[in-house]
Amino acid sequence: MSHYAELLARGRRPGVGDFGGSFTAVATRSIRDLPREERDLVRTAALIDRVDADLLRAGQPSLPEGVIARFLRRPFLTHDDAYDLPHSLHLALRTAVRGADQGLPDGWSDRDRTDVAGRLLRRLGERLGESAGRAATAQALALGLRVADSSGVFDDWLTRAAQRLVAAGQWTEIGAGLTADAAGVPEYRAIRAAIQGVQLRRSGHARRAVEVLDGADAGIAPTSLTAQLVRLHLAHALRNHGDYSRAAEYYRGLLSGEFASTARYWLADYDYLNGRFATALAALEHRPERDAADEGERLRLIGHIWRVNARFDKAADAYTRAVTLARTEGLVAAEAKALANLAQTTCWSGTVDAVTEAAVRGKELLDLVPNPVELVKIRSAESVGHAIAGDRTAALAALADTRELADGIGYRGGHNLADVAAVLISKLAGDVDEARRVRARLDDRTRTSGGNTYWVPIVTTWIEGVDAAAAREPAVDWVDGSAAALARWARIGEGARRG
Repeated sequence: MSHYAELLARGRRPGVGDFGGSFTAVATRSIRDLPREERDLVRTAALIDRVDADLLRAGQPSLPEGVIARFLRRPFLTHDDAYDLPHSLHLALRTAVRGADQGLPDGWSDRDRTDVAGRLLRRLGERLGESAGRAATAQALALGLRVADSSGVFDDWLTRAAQRLVAAGQWTEIGAGLTADAAGVPEYRAIRAAIQGVQLRRSGHARRAVEVLDGADAGIAPTSLTAQLVRLHLAHALRNHGDYSRAAEYYRGLLSGEFASTARYWLADYDYLNGRFATALAALEHRPERDAADEGERLRLIGHIWRVNARFDKAADAYTRAVTLARTEGLVAAEAKALANLAQTTCWSGTVDAVTEAAVRGKELLDLVPNPVELVKIRSAESVGHAIAGDRTAALAALADTRELADGIGYRGGHNLADVAAVLISKLAGDVDEARRVRARLDDRTRTSGGNTYWVPIVTTWIEGVDAAAAREPAVDWVDGSAAALARWARIGEGARRG
Protein backbone atom coordinates (compact mmCIF):
# COMPACT_ATOMS: atom_id res chain seq x y z
CA MET A 1 0.00 0.00 0.00
CA SER A 2 2.90 2.35 0.72
CA HIS A 3 4.26 1.63 -2.75
CA TYR A 4 0.80 2.26 -4.30
CA ALA A 5 0.47 5.60 -2.48
CA GLU A 6 3.99 6.59 -3.56
CA LEU A 7 3.14 5.96 -7.23
CA LEU A 8 -0.05 8.02 -6.94
CA ALA A 9 1.89 10.87 -5.33
CA ARG A 10 4.18 10.91 -8.37
CA GLY A 11 1.25 11.22 -10.72
CA ARG A 12 1.47 7.68 -12.03
CA ARG A 13 -1.45 5.35 -12.41
CA PRO A 14 -0.40 2.10 -10.70
CA GLY A 15 -0.68 -0.98 -12.89
CA VAL A 16 -0.47 -4.71 -12.42
CA GLY A 17 3.18 -4.67 -13.44
CA ASP A 18 4.05 -2.52 -10.45
CA PHE A 19 3.13 -5.34 -8.08
CA GLY A 20 3.39 -9.09 -7.68
CA GLY A 21 6.45 -11.32 -7.65
CA SER A 22 8.58 -12.13 -4.61
CA PHE A 23 8.77 -9.86 -1.63
CA THR A 24 12.36 -9.08 -2.59
CA ALA A 25 11.10 -7.87 -5.97
CA VAL A 26 8.54 -5.63 -4.27
CA ALA A 27 11.22 -4.35 -1.88
CA THR A 28 13.50 -3.66 -4.83
CA ARG A 29 10.84 -1.57 -6.55
CA SER A 30 10.10 0.28 -3.28
CA ILE A 31 13.76 1.11 -2.73
CA ARG A 32 14.32 2.02 -6.39
CA ASP A 33 11.54 4.58 -6.27
CA LEU A 34 13.09 6.42 -3.31
CA PRO A 35 15.56 9.31 -3.75
CA ARG A 36 19.21 8.21 -3.60
CA GLU A 37 19.74 9.66 -0.10
CA GLU A 38 16.73 7.79 1.26
CA ARG A 39 17.88 4.54 -0.32
CA ASP A 40 21.04 4.82 1.78
CA LEU A 41 18.92 5.50 4.86
CA VAL A 42 16.81 2.38 4.22
CA ARG A 43 19.98 0.34 3.92
CA THR A 44 21.29 1.88 7.13
CA ALA A 45 18.06 1.22 9.05
CA ALA A 46 18.11 -2.38 7.82
CA LEU A 47 21.40 -3.01 9.67
CA ILE A 48 19.96 -2.48 13.16
CA ASP A 49 16.72 -3.23 14.98
CA ARG A 50 15.89 0.33 16.03
CA VAL A 51 17.00 3.84 15.00
CA ASP A 52 16.44 7.54 15.59
CA ALA A 53 17.67 10.65 13.77
CA ASP A 54 20.96 10.69 15.72
CA LEU A 55 21.80 7.09 14.87
CA LEU A 56 20.90 7.54 11.21
CA ARG A 57 23.13 10.62 11.17
CA ALA A 58 25.98 8.51 12.53
CA GLY A 59 25.44 5.95 9.78
CA GLN A 60 25.13 8.59 7.02
CA PRO A 61 27.00 11.64 8.33
CA SER A 62 26.94 13.51 4.99
CA LEU A 63 23.14 13.65 4.67
CA PRO A 64 21.21 16.85 5.53
CA GLU A 65 18.90 16.91 8.57
CA GLY A 66 15.88 17.47 6.34
CA VAL A 67 16.45 14.27 4.40
CA ILE A 68 16.66 12.26 7.63
CA ALA A 69 13.55 13.92 9.06
CA ARG A 70 11.59 13.20 5.86
CA PHE A 71 12.75 9.59 5.88
CA LEU A 72 11.56 9.05 9.46
CA ARG A 73 8.04 10.02 8.36
CA ARG A 74 7.94 7.25 5.75
CA PRO A 75 5.10 4.72 6.32
CA PHE A 76 7.43 1.71 6.16
CA LEU A 77 8.89 2.79 9.54
CA THR A 78 7.10 2.02 12.80
CA HIS A 79 7.29 4.36 15.78
CA ASP A 80 7.18 3.43 19.49
CA ASP A 81 7.99 5.99 22.19
CA ALA A 82 8.59 3.21 24.71
CA TYR A 83 12.09 2.84 23.25
CA ASP A 84 15.01 5.24 23.43
CA LEU A 85 15.41 4.53 19.69
CA PRO A 86 11.75 4.84 18.67
CA HIS A 87 11.86 4.01 14.93
CA SER A 88 12.14 0.62 13.33
CA LEU A 89 12.08 -0.53 9.73
CA HIS A 90 9.37 -3.14 9.24
CA LEU A 91 10.96 -6.53 9.90
CA ALA A 92 9.97 -8.06 6.57
CA LEU A 93 11.43 -5.13 4.66
CA ARG A 94 14.59 -5.13 6.77
CA THR A 95 15.13 -8.79 5.94
CA ALA A 96 14.56 -8.22 2.21
CA VAL A 97 16.69 -5.11 1.77
CA ARG A 98 20.01 -6.86 1.33
CA GLY A 99 18.69 -9.15 -1.39
CA ALA A 100 16.87 -6.29 -3.05
CA ASP A 101 20.01 -4.15 -2.99
CA GLN A 102 21.87 -6.57 -5.25
CA GLY A 103 19.67 -5.61 -8.19
CA LEU A 104 20.28 -1.88 -7.93
CA PRO A 105 23.13 -0.08 -9.71
CA ASP A 106 24.01 1.91 -6.56
CA GLY A 107 23.66 -1.09 -4.23
CA TRP A 108 26.07 -1.38 -1.33
CA SER A 109 29.02 -3.72 -1.26
CA ASP A 110 29.85 -5.86 1.79
CA ARG A 111 32.51 -3.30 2.67
CA ASP A 112 29.92 -0.51 2.57
CA ARG A 113 27.65 -2.41 4.97
CA THR A 114 30.51 -3.18 7.32
CA ASP A 115 31.63 0.46 7.43
CA VAL A 116 28.14 1.75 8.18
CA ALA A 117 27.47 -0.97 10.75
CA GLY A 118 30.72 -0.05 12.49
CA ARG A 119 29.64 3.60 12.69
CA LEU A 120 26.26 2.59 14.11
CA LEU A 121 27.86 0.37 16.73
CA ARG A 122 30.33 3.05 17.83
CA ARG A 123 27.54 5.60 18.16
CA LEU A 124 25.47 3.21 20.27
CA GLY A 125 28.39 2.92 22.68
CA GLU A 126 28.96 6.69 22.76
CA ARG A 127 25.30 7.29 23.59
CA LEU A 128 25.39 4.72 26.38
CA GLY A 129 28.28 6.24 28.31
CA GLU A 130 29.68 5.01 31.62
CA SER A 131 26.88 6.16 33.90
CA ALA A 132 23.91 4.62 32.08
CA GLY A 133 21.39 2.66 34.13
CA ARG A 134 21.04 -1.09 33.92
CA ALA A 135 17.90 -1.00 31.75
CA ALA A 136 19.51 1.31 29.18
CA THR A 137 22.70 -0.78 29.24
CA ALA A 138 20.77 -3.99 28.64
CA GLN A 139 18.81 -2.47 25.75
CA ALA A 140 21.91 -1.03 24.07
CA LEU A 141 23.87 -4.25 24.54
CA ALA A 142 21.10 -6.33 22.97
CA LEU A 143 21.04 -4.03 19.93
CA GLY A 144 24.82 -3.91 19.70
CA LEU A 145 25.31 -7.65 19.92
CA ARG A 146 22.83 -8.25 17.12
CA VAL A 147 24.64 -5.72 14.91
CA ALA A 148 27.95 -7.42 15.73
CA ASP A 149 26.44 -10.81 15.01
CA SER A 150 24.89 -9.92 11.64
CA SER A 151 27.45 -7.46 10.29
CA GLY A 152 30.81 -8.75 11.49
CA VAL A 153 31.79 -5.66 13.48
CA PHE A 154 32.80 -5.24 17.13
CA ASP A 155 33.53 -2.54 19.69
CA ASP A 156 34.96 -2.77 23.21
CA TRP A 157 31.94 -1.06 24.76
CA LEU A 158 30.04 -4.33 24.24
CA THR A 159 32.49 -6.07 26.55
CA ARG A 160 32.26 -3.37 29.21
CA ALA A 161 28.47 -3.34 29.07
CA ALA A 162 28.25 -7.13 29.34
CA GLN A 163 30.52 -7.15 32.41
CA ARG A 164 28.55 -4.30 33.98
CA LEU A 165 25.33 -6.30 33.71
CA VAL A 166 26.94 -9.51 34.94
CA ALA A 167 28.34 -7.70 37.98
CA ALA A 168 24.85 -6.37 38.69
CA GLY A 169 23.41 -9.90 38.55
CA GLN A 170 21.53 -9.35 35.28
CA TRP A 171 23.08 -12.23 33.40
CA THR A 172 20.07 -14.40 32.56
CA GLU A 173 18.90 -12.67 29.37
CA ILE A 174 22.19 -11.33 28.01
CA GLY A 175 22.74 -12.57 24.48
CA ALA A 176 19.26 -14.04 24.08
CA GLY A 177 18.50 -14.84 20.46
CA LEU A 178 22.07 -14.68 19.18
CA THR A 179 22.92 -17.10 16.40
CA ALA A 180 25.40 -19.92 16.79
CA ASP A 181 27.65 -18.62 14.01
CA ALA A 182 29.14 -15.13 13.92
CA ALA A 183 30.11 -13.22 10.81
CA GLY A 184 33.76 -14.11 11.27
CA VAL A 185 34.83 -11.67 14.00
CA PRO A 186 36.84 -13.48 16.72
CA GLU A 187 35.96 -10.86 19.37
CA TYR A 188 32.26 -11.51 18.85
CA ARG A 189 32.73 -15.27 19.19
CA ALA A 190 34.75 -14.67 22.36
CA ILE A 191 32.15 -12.43 24.02
CA ARG A 192 29.42 -14.90 23.07
CA ALA A 193 31.45 -17.66 24.78
CA ALA A 194 32.00 -15.43 27.84
CA ILE A 195 28.24 -14.80 28.12
CA GLN A 196 27.49 -18.50 27.74
CA GLY A 197 30.13 -19.33 30.35
CA VAL A 198 28.61 -16.88 32.83
CA GLN A 199 25.15 -18.35 32.33
CA LEU A 200 26.42 -21.91 32.76
CA ARG A 201 28.40 -21.04 35.87
CA ARG A 202 25.62 -19.02 37.50
CA SER A 203 23.13 -21.81 36.82
CA GLY A 204 25.40 -24.30 38.57
CA HIS A 205 27.24 -25.92 35.63
CA ALA A 206 30.79 -24.89 36.46
CA ARG A 207 32.48 -27.80 34.70
CA ARG A 208 30.67 -27.08 31.44
CA ALA A 209 31.47 -23.38 31.84
CA VAL A 210 35.18 -24.22 32.08
CA GLU A 211 34.92 -26.25 28.86
CA VAL A 212 33.21 -23.39 27.01
CA LEU A 213 35.59 -20.68 28.24
CA ASP A 214 38.91 -22.53 28.09
CA GLY A 215 40.52 -21.37 24.83
CA ALA A 216 37.60 -19.13 23.82
CA ASP A 217 40.03 -16.20 23.51
CA ALA A 218 42.02 -17.94 20.76
CA GLY A 219 42.56 -15.79 17.71
CA ILE A 220 42.43 -12.42 19.47
CA ALA A 221 45.22 -10.43 21.11
CA PRO A 222 45.81 -11.51 24.74
CA THR A 223 45.69 -7.86 25.79
CA SER A 224 42.31 -7.20 24.16
CA LEU A 225 39.45 -6.37 26.50
CA THR A 226 37.36 -9.30 25.31
CA ALA A 227 40.21 -11.77 25.84
CA GLN A 228 40.53 -10.44 29.39
CA LEU A 229 36.79 -10.89 29.92
CA VAL A 230 37.02 -14.52 28.82
CA ARG A 231 39.93 -15.21 31.19
CA LEU A 232 38.17 -13.44 34.07
CA HIS A 233 35.12 -15.65 33.76
CA LEU A 234 37.23 -18.74 33.15
CA ALA A 235 38.89 -17.99 36.49
CA HIS A 236 35.45 -17.62 38.11
CA ALA A 237 34.32 -20.95 36.62
CA LEU A 238 37.49 -22.71 37.81
CA ARG A 239 36.93 -21.30 41.28
CA ASN A 240 33.32 -22.51 41.35
CA HIS A 241 34.50 -25.90 40.14
CA GLY A 242 36.93 -26.06 43.05
CA ASP A 243 40.22 -25.51 41.17
CA TYR A 244 41.31 -22.51 43.24
CA SER A 245 45.02 -22.65 42.37
CA ARG A 246 44.47 -22.48 38.60
CA ALA A 247 41.86 -19.77 39.06
CA ALA A 248 44.38 -17.67 41.00
CA GLU A 249 46.87 -17.97 38.12
CA TYR A 250 44.34 -16.39 35.76
CA TYR A 251 43.51 -13.63 38.25
CA ARG A 252 47.20 -12.77 38.58
CA GLY A 253 47.44 -12.56 34.80
CA LEU A 254 44.75 -9.87 34.79
CA LEU A 255 46.44 -7.51 37.26
CA SER A 256 47.82 -5.23 34.54
CA GLY A 257 44.58 -4.90 32.56
CA GLU A 258 41.18 -3.24 32.79
CA PHE A 259 39.84 -5.87 35.17
CA ALA A 260 42.73 -5.42 37.61
CA SER A 261 40.49 -4.24 40.45
CA THR A 262 38.23 -7.27 40.07
CA ALA A 263 41.24 -9.58 39.88
CA ARG A 264 42.69 -8.08 43.09
CA TYR A 265 39.37 -8.71 44.83
CA TRP A 266 39.39 -12.36 43.83
CA LEU A 267 43.02 -12.74 44.84
CA ALA A 268 41.94 -11.43 48.25
CA ASP A 269 39.29 -14.14 48.13
CA TYR A 270 42.07 -16.65 47.33
CA ASP A 271 43.97 -15.45 50.40
CA TYR A 272 40.80 -16.00 52.43
CA LEU A 273 40.35 -19.50 51.01
CA ASN A 274 43.91 -20.33 52.05
CA GLY A 275 43.58 -18.97 55.57
CA ARG A 276 45.54 -15.76 55.04
CA PHE A 277 42.82 -13.79 56.76
CA ALA A 278 44.78 -10.71 57.85
CA THR A 279 46.20 -10.30 54.33
CA ALA A 280 42.74 -10.58 52.80
CA LEU A 281 41.21 -8.09 55.25
CA ALA A 282 43.98 -5.57 54.61
CA ALA A 283 43.43 -5.81 50.83
CA LEU A 284 39.69 -5.31 51.25
CA GLU A 285 40.04 -2.35 53.58
CA HIS A 286 42.22 -0.51 51.05
CA ARG A 287 40.10 -1.40 48.04
CA PRO A 288 38.28 1.69 46.75
CA GLU A 289 34.54 1.30 46.27
CA ARG A 290 33.47 1.53 42.61
CA ASP A 291 29.74 0.89 42.58
CA ALA A 292 27.01 -0.83 44.58
CA ALA A 293 27.67 -4.29 43.11
CA ASP A 294 31.38 -3.96 43.83
CA GLU A 295 30.80 -2.78 47.40
CA GLY A 296 28.38 -5.61 48.02
CA GLU A 297 31.01 -8.16 46.99
CA ARG A 298 33.53 -6.50 49.30
CA LEU A 299 31.14 -6.63 52.25
CA ARG A 300 30.33 -10.28 51.61
CA LEU A 301 33.99 -11.32 51.53
CA ILE A 302 34.64 -9.42 54.76
CA GLY A 303 31.70 -11.35 56.19
CA HIS A 304 33.20 -14.66 55.02
CA ILE A 305 36.45 -13.94 56.84
CA TRP A 306 34.75 -13.06 60.12
CA ARG A 307 32.41 -16.06 59.81
CA VAL A 308 35.12 -18.70 59.52
CA ASN A 309 36.90 -17.01 62.43
CA ALA A 310 33.71 -17.55 64.48
CA ARG A 311 33.17 -13.79 64.86
CA PHE A 312 29.55 -14.16 63.94
CA ASP A 313 28.53 -10.71 65.15
CA LYS A 314 30.92 -9.00 62.73
CA ALA A 315 30.01 -11.42 59.93
CA ALA A 316 26.28 -10.84 60.38
CA ASP A 317 26.84 -7.08 60.36
CA ALA A 318 28.74 -7.25 57.05
CA TYR A 319 26.15 -9.50 55.43
CA THR A 320 23.24 -7.40 56.69
CA ARG A 321 24.84 -4.30 55.18
CA ALA A 322 25.27 -6.20 51.90
CA VAL A 323 21.60 -7.24 51.97
CA THR A 324 20.46 -3.65 52.61
CA LEU A 325 22.68 -2.26 49.86
CA ALA A 326 21.51 -4.84 47.32
CA ARG A 327 17.86 -4.29 48.22
CA THR A 328 18.23 -0.51 47.91
CA GLU A 329 19.91 -0.80 44.51
CA GLY A 330 17.57 -3.48 43.19
CA LEU A 331 20.38 -6.06 42.86
CA VAL A 332 18.29 -9.20 43.28
CA ALA A 333 21.07 -11.75 42.67
CA ALA A 334 23.40 -9.97 45.11
CA GLU A 335 20.68 -9.82 47.77
CA ALA A 336 20.05 -13.56 47.40
CA LYS A 337 23.75 -14.32 47.87
CA ALA A 338 24.04 -12.10 50.94
CA LEU A 339 20.95 -13.75 52.49
CA ALA A 340 22.45 -17.20 51.87
CA ASN A 341 25.60 -16.02 53.65
CA LEU A 342 23.54 -14.60 56.51
CA ALA A 343 21.87 -18.00 56.92
CA GLN A 344 25.35 -19.58 57.01
CA THR A 345 26.19 -17.27 59.91
CA THR A 346 23.02 -17.44 61.99
CA CYS A 347 23.00 -21.26 61.78
CA TRP A 348 25.83 -21.49 64.32
CA SER A 349 23.60 -19.98 66.99
CA GLY A 350 21.22 -22.94 66.75
CA THR A 351 18.30 -20.52 66.41
CA VAL A 352 16.39 -22.25 63.64
CA ASP A 353 13.93 -19.37 63.22
CA ALA A 354 16.77 -16.95 62.38
CA VAL A 355 18.16 -19.35 59.79
CA THR A 356 14.71 -19.91 58.33
CA GLU A 357 14.02 -16.20 58.01
CA ALA A 358 17.12 -15.61 55.87
CA ALA A 359 16.68 -18.89 53.99
CA VAL A 360 13.06 -18.29 53.01
CA ARG A 361 13.75 -14.81 51.65
CA GLY A 362 16.87 -16.04 49.87
CA LYS A 363 14.97 -18.88 48.19
CA GLU A 364 12.25 -16.48 47.04
CA LEU A 365 14.86 -14.35 45.29
CA LEU A 366 16.60 -17.40 43.84
CA ASP A 367 13.32 -18.30 42.17
CA LEU A 368 13.67 -15.00 40.29
CA VAL A 369 17.42 -15.25 39.60
CA PRO A 370 18.37 -18.95 39.82
CA ASN A 371 21.73 -19.74 41.39
CA PRO A 372 21.98 -23.37 42.60
CA VAL A 373 25.28 -22.68 44.40
CA GLU A 374 23.45 -20.41 46.84
CA LEU A 375 20.79 -23.08 47.39
CA VAL A 376 23.57 -25.48 48.42
CA LYS A 377 24.79 -22.93 50.96
CA ILE A 378 21.29 -22.38 52.34
CA ARG A 379 20.60 -26.11 52.77
CA SER A 380 23.97 -26.67 54.46
CA ALA A 381 23.16 -23.82 56.86
CA GLU A 382 19.80 -25.39 57.63
CA SER A 383 21.53 -28.70 58.36
CA VAL A 384 23.89 -27.06 60.86
CA GLY A 385 21.08 -25.07 62.48
CA HIS A 386 18.96 -28.19 63.02
CA ALA A 387 21.97 -30.14 64.35
CA ILE A 388 22.83 -27.52 66.95
CA ALA A 389 19.15 -27.23 67.92
CA GLY A 390 19.09 -31.01 68.51
CA ASP A 391 16.88 -32.06 65.56
CA ARG A 392 19.00 -34.83 64.07
CA THR A 393 16.34 -36.00 61.60
CA ALA A 394 15.92 -32.56 60.04
CA ALA A 395 19.69 -32.05 60.05
CA LEU A 396 20.28 -35.30 58.12
CA ALA A 397 17.55 -34.47 55.61
CA ALA A 398 19.08 -31.05 54.90
CA LEU A 399 22.53 -32.67 54.69
CA ALA A 400 21.33 -35.16 52.08
CA ASP A 401 19.78 -32.33 50.06
CA THR A 402 23.06 -30.38 50.25
CA ARG A 403 25.03 -33.26 48.76
CA GLU A 404 22.41 -33.98 46.10
CA LEU A 405 22.34 -30.35 44.99
CA ALA A 406 26.15 -30.14 44.99
CA ASP A 407 26.43 -33.31 42.91
CA GLY A 408 23.80 -32.08 40.48
CA ILE A 409 25.82 -28.97 39.58
CA GLY A 410 29.36 -30.28 40.10
CA TYR A 411 29.97 -27.89 43.01
CA ARG A 412 32.77 -29.49 44.99
CA GLY A 413 32.80 -26.66 47.52
CA GLY A 414 29.29 -27.72 48.47
CA HIS A 415 30.64 -31.01 49.75
CA ASN A 416 33.03 -29.11 52.02
CA LEU A 417 30.03 -27.43 53.64
CA ALA A 418 28.22 -30.77 53.82
CA ASP A 419 31.26 -32.41 55.44
CA VAL A 420 31.42 -29.74 58.14
CA ALA A 421 27.76 -30.34 58.96
CA ALA A 422 28.29 -34.13 58.83
CA VAL A 423 31.20 -34.02 61.29
CA LEU A 424 29.10 -31.99 63.71
CA ILE A 425 26.10 -34.32 63.38
CA SER A 426 28.27 -37.41 63.89
CA LYS A 427 30.06 -35.96 66.89
CA LEU A 428 26.77 -34.95 68.54
CA ALA A 429 25.55 -38.52 68.04
CA GLY A 430 28.69 -39.83 69.75
CA ASP A 431 30.06 -41.43 66.56
CA VAL A 432 33.62 -40.11 66.72
CA ASP A 433 34.95 -42.67 64.24
CA GLU A 434 32.51 -41.46 61.57
CA ALA A 435 33.40 -37.86 62.37
CA ARG A 436 37.07 -38.68 61.79
CA ARG A 437 36.30 -40.47 58.50
CA VAL A 438 34.42 -37.42 57.21
CA ARG A 439 37.22 -35.14 58.38
CA ALA A 440 39.76 -37.20 56.41
CA ARG A 441 37.64 -36.81 53.28
CA LEU A 442 37.35 -33.08 53.89
CA ASP A 443 41.11 -32.81 54.42
CA ASP A 444 41.86 -34.60 51.14
CA ARG A 445 39.39 -32.54 49.10
CA THR A 446 40.49 -29.14 50.39
CA ARG A 447 44.18 -29.90 49.90
CA THR A 448 43.51 -31.07 46.35
CA SER A 449 41.51 -27.97 45.47
CA GLY A 450 43.96 -25.51 47.07
CA GLY A 451 41.50 -23.78 49.38
CA ASN A 452 39.18 -24.05 52.41
CA THR A 453 41.77 -25.98 54.43
CA TYR A 454 40.80 -24.01 57.55
CA TRP A 455 37.69 -26.18 57.87
CA VAL A 456 39.85 -29.11 59.00
CA PRO A 457 41.10 -27.45 62.22
CA ILE A 458 37.58 -26.07 62.80
CA VAL A 459 35.98 -29.52 62.81
CA THR A 460 38.92 -30.89 64.78
CA THR A 461 37.94 -28.66 67.72
CA TRP A 462 34.77 -30.78 68.07
CA ILE A 463 36.66 -34.08 67.83
CA GLU A 464 39.96 -33.60 69.65
CA GLY A 465 39.97 -30.10 71.14
CA VAL A 466 41.70 -26.78 70.53
CA ASP A 467 45.35 -27.84 70.90
CA ALA A 468 45.01 -30.67 68.38
CA ALA A 469 43.10 -28.38 66.05
CA ALA A 470 45.82 -25.70 66.12
CA ALA A 471 48.42 -28.30 65.21
CA ARG A 472 46.47 -29.50 62.17
CA GLU A 473 46.94 -26.31 60.11
CA PRO A 474 49.52 -24.08 61.79
CA ALA A 475 49.81 -21.90 58.66
CA VAL A 476 46.25 -20.57 59.03
CA ASP A 477 46.46 -16.90 60.05
CA TRP A 478 43.45 -16.57 62.37
CA VAL A 479 42.47 -12.93 62.88
CA ASP A 480 43.12 -12.93 66.63
CA GLY A 481 45.29 -16.01 66.94
CA SER A 482 44.53 -19.72 66.73
CA ALA A 483 43.84 -20.17 70.45
CA ALA A 484 41.06 -17.56 70.54
CA ALA A 485 39.46 -18.43 67.17
CA LEU A 486 39.49 -22.18 67.68
CA ALA A 487 38.22 -21.81 71.25
CA ARG A 488 35.17 -20.03 69.85
CA TRP A 489 34.56 -22.93 67.46
CA ALA A 490 35.04 -25.43 70.26
CA ARG A 491 32.41 -23.69 72.36
CA ILE A 492 29.88 -24.15 69.53
CA GLY A 493 30.30 -27.90 69.80
CA GLU A 494 30.06 -27.78 73.59
CA GLY A 495 26.91 -25.66 73.43
CA ALA A 496 25.36 -28.04 70.95
CA ARG A 497 26.11 -31.01 73.21
CA ARG A 498 24.42 -29.27 76.15
CA GLY A 499 21.41 -28.51 73.96
